[in-house]
Amino acid sequence: MEAGSSGFLAMAPPMFDGENYQAGAVRMKAYLEGCDLWEAVEQDYDVAPLPDNPIMNQIKYHKERIMRKAKANSYMYAHL
Repeated sequence: MEAGSSGFLAMAPPMFDGENYQAGAVRMKAYLEGCDLWEAVEQDYDVAPLPDNPIMNQIKYHKERIMRKAKANSYMYAHL
């Protein structure tokens, strides 16, 4: 575990060992909810392309949505 800038200790995602899928799924859901990434999994939203001449808020929101989806997927796939 490593300390973040806020002093909060970040936990590693849970590893799935191939046994007791239900418990592993609950642990992964809890982990993703704690990281504020569960919405990206549960809603499985598509990220719309940016409009022509986007403003900074649109760029920031677009990038955040893409990154949240990518982080959630990487946590799930890397810890299967």
